[in-house]
Order: sequence, then C-alpha cells, then structure tokens
Amino acid sequence: MSEAETKTEETTNSTSTPVVEAKPTVTISMPADWSWGGFMFGPAYFIAVKKYEYLLIYLLMFIPIVNFIAMIGIAIYLGMKGHTLVATSTMFANDAERAGFNHGIDHAGKIMFILVLISFVLAFIFAGLFVGMMATLFGGPHLFR
Repeated sequence: MSEAETKTEETTNSTSTPVVEAKPTVTISMPADWSWGGFMFGPAYFIAVKKYEYLLIYLLMFIPIVNFIAMIGIAIYLGMKGHTLVATSTMFANDAERAGFNHGIDHAGKIMFILVLISFVLAFIFAGLFVGMMATLFGGPHLFR
C-alpha cells in the first residue's frame, strides 16, 4: 500500500465514531382555549392547582349584589385563564400530568354545563306548565282583573 492510502485509511477509521441517536422528546402543548373545568368548578379548580390565594376572591360572595357579579366574573376569568393556571402550577410533575388534568377536568366541566343547561330548560318548561294549570284550575285570567 502506498503512503497516501494508509493515511486515508487511518482518517476513516479515526472518524468513524458510533452515532447515538437522540431520544425523541415528547412535547405536550397546553391548550389556550376555553377551560370548561375552570368555568364550572371554580373553588375546586383553585384548590386543585394549589392557587389558594385566589380563594380570597370568594370573600366577595358575602357582599349583596356584588356576589352575583363576582360569581360570574370569577367563572369567566377561570374559563379564559384556567389552562394558564394549570401550566404555571407546581402541583404536577410533568406535562403529561398537566395535560391529563386539563383533559379530565374539561370533560367533567362540559358534562356539568350540559346538565345545568338541561336542568334550566326543564325548570322553565315545568314552571310554564304549572302556571298554565293554575290558571286553568282557578278560572283563568279574569280573576286577576
């Protein structure tokens, strides 16, 4: 062998280090949309993500008139920022746990919202039936003149 061939052989042997493939990292994206779990389960949601200081907002519930506005405001805030609270919480060990919590509580929140909506519709139907039956039993609207 010539000297040039041995040099190329040495360089190919010295650069042939084993290639280790990097392990694929699983990145779980946190949803940025509406949080049904936060919207429907306000205080329980704050406790679940260990944001106890936010529970002080519920002291507004003791003030008349303000309590109704505060209740709606807190529910809407949690609906919009619920996933962000979970993403910044230290309660979860990894992103998979965060995603699992978000998925589970959002599913439960959707079910609760549908049940509440059905309950309100049935309440209005039965209230209308009740008023109609009472008007029929007691002679109709001419008694109220």
